[in-house]
This record gives sequence, C-alpha cells and structure tokens, in this order.
Amino acid sequence: MKLRFILILLPALLSGCSLIYSYSDNLPQKVNEWMSNRDYKTALDTIDYIRPGHRFYALMQRKKQVIKNLVEKYENRVISRTEKLVEKGEWLAALRLLDEAEEHTGPSVAIQKQRNKILQQRNRLLQDYEQDLLTSQANYIIEKMPLYREIRKTVTDKESDEIDISGFINLKNDTARKLVRHSRSLIQRNRYEQALKNIELAQKLSPVAETRLEIRQLKKLIRKNTRIKKQKHYNQAKDLLAKLKQDRSYSSLKEAYENINWLKQNNDGDNKFLQLAGQLQQYLDKGMKRYFFTARKLYSKGKTQEALSIWRELNNIDPDYPELQAHIQRAEKVLNKLKELSNRPGNK
Repeated sequence: MKLRFILILLPALLSGCSLIYSYSDNLPQKVNEWMSNRDYKTALDTIDYIRPGHRFYALMQRKKQVIKNLVEKYENRVISRTEKLVEKGEWLAALRLLDEAEEHTGPSVAIQKQRNKILQQRNRLLQDYEQDLLTSQANYIIEKMPLYREIRKTVTDKESDEIDISGFINLKNDTARKLVRHSRSLIQRNRYEQALKNIELAQKLSPVAETRLEIRQLKKLIRKNTRIKKQKHYNQAKDLLAKLKQDRSYSSLKEAYENINWLKQNNDGDNKFLQLAGQLQQYLDKGMKRYFFTARKLYSKGKTQEALSIWRELNNIDPDYPELQAHIQRAEKVLNKLKELSNRPGNK
C-alpha cells in the first residue's frame, strides 16, 4: 500500500521541483545556470509556474522566449548532426543523440519527427539486408539440393539421421517460408518485381503444401495490385494528354517523356498503352520543336545565354533530342570565348 502511494505521489513530487524553484529568491540566476547547462526543460517548466503577480514575471517571460529560440537552434544542430551520422551508417549513435537531446528539451515534436524518420530509414535498410541474406541462402540451398537428393537415394534412414538430412530439409522449408513472408512486406511497399523474385526462389526450394498455398495467394494479389497500379498510371497518362493540349511547359513535357517510356515498358501486349504513348509522343515532339527553334532564333540574335538556358531545359527532358547536344556545346563555346575575351587585361 505504501509503495503504491509513493508511486502515485512521485510524479507530483518531481513536477513540484519546478514549482519550488519558481519561489526562489535567486530565480534569474538559476534560470541562467540552466540555460548555460542546456537544461532547457527545467528552465521552461519553472517559468510556466510564474504567474502575473510574481515579481520576476516580466523578466521570466522574456527569458522564456530566449530559451525557446535556444531550444530551436539546439534541435536544428542535433538534427543536422544525426543526418551526418546516418550518412556514415552510425544509426545507433544518431538515435542516442536524439534521446540525449530530449533530456535537455523535454518532449519535442521536431526531435520525435527526426527519430521516426531515422527509424523508417533504418528499417528499410534492415529489410534490404534481410533480402540479400535470404537470396544468398536460398541460392546456396538450391545449388545443394541435387546433391542431397543423391545422398538420400544412397544412405539408409539411420545414416540419413547421422548426416542430418532432416536439418537440411528444415532449413530449406524455413527459408521458403521467410521468402514468402518477406514478399508480403515487399508487396506492401509496392515492390512487386522483387516480391515475384522471392516467390520464384521459394518455389524452387520445393516448399511444403502450406507455403505453396501462400505462394499462389501472393501471386494472385500481385497480379491484382499490378493491374490496379497499371490502370491508375494509364489514367494519369491519359489526363496528361488532355493537359498537354493547353499546357506545354517544361514540366509537362518532362512528364510526357517519362510516361511514354513507362507505357512502352509496361504495355504487356496491350495496344491501348502503345496508342497512348504515340499520342503523347506527338505533343512531346511539337513542344520540344517549338522550344528548340525559339532558342535558335535567340541564338541568331546574339542572345546566347538565353538560348543555352532553353536548350539545357530541353536536355533535362530528352537528352537524345536530335542536334540538341551539338547546339549546347556550340553555345557553351561561344560563352566561354566571350568570358575569356572579357577577362583580358586590356578589356578591364
């Protein structure tokens, strides 16, 4: 009973420390010390107890804003440092740094957001590591399966136990199950191609009936999701076609170029995909041609920089557009020559 009373009272006692500090005669000095030690949490908690009638009220409100600014700068530095740690692969160090930061600041939306971001990145990396390990293990088992079949034809049941044939079979079946399980997570991330590769590997492992059933279900799910995704992408490309009749901006042309490639790669013999790609190509060609010759007119008028800017935009859309690279190189040479002439001593 006493222990329960203490546990209930403890949070109130701890929060009461800030209340007690707020009545201190040397409160401004204490707040300055907390700020120096980056104990922003205690400082802010204490200031929150200060009421308008308090003799340090006005001073503490100014301090509060200063502390909030310091907290924001501190959090930005911490987040920047964790980004660098993540780039080096030091995930645990980055997470520890965020935990340490919240000891100074208390619960923080910015720190929590960064923590969630890092955890998501790390989880994706771990899933990729698991994928590589599973693929290597599956390929090794598949390579050894003919050998084990020959061994089973050759040895007695007792000898089979001695060389642990059952251990190999269990490993084979367990690897198949893991591949199927990992395929499910890949499907949730819309990575259907890799999911199918996993399923194909699992099938080669001659899995048990339960796993074969799961494989059939996953294949059906992938076909359905792929069909939905392709139709959605097709509809978006169709909407883009209508948009191109009014808008042939650089971004719209870039989108058209990307959609044309996608439609050609994912047509699966569906003629409507190729027809839509052809229609988009017509608008893309018209837009590219218009910008290209606009730049040529500017170039002929001596507006080399303006022409080059247009050609570079077109290069971002379709680097293989006829004569584009030659015009970019020619314009760059002209500009470099002009820059060289302007930097000569006599021209300064």
